[in-house]
Amino acid sequence: MDGGVVRGSLDLAQSLLTEPNGDIWAIGGTRIWADALAHETLPLTRAYVTTVDLPVGGDTVAPKLDDSWQRRELADWAESSKGPRFRVDEYTRA
Repeated sequence: MDGGVVRGSLDLAQSLLTEPNGDIWAIGGTRIWADALAHETLPLTRAYVTTVDLPVGGDTVAPKLDDSWQRRELADWAESSKGPRFRVDEYTRA
């Protein structure tokens, strides 16, 4: 992402915003996702969620979005070069 800067915490990223409505992208695994959803002052209003049509074992999953989120399908299922289907959906909330 042009102009993107990596920061070690959501608080630090928020403190360095140069525009009042600037964007912070929280990209990572379950812990980062859960921290962003639970952050008290970060106005998390948009989430891009990739779903892979592949059964996997394990006990770690992304936190569920509650009913305050609205889903918008960005595209139909696509086939990856390695085989599994995937899609990306956008979720928004006020």
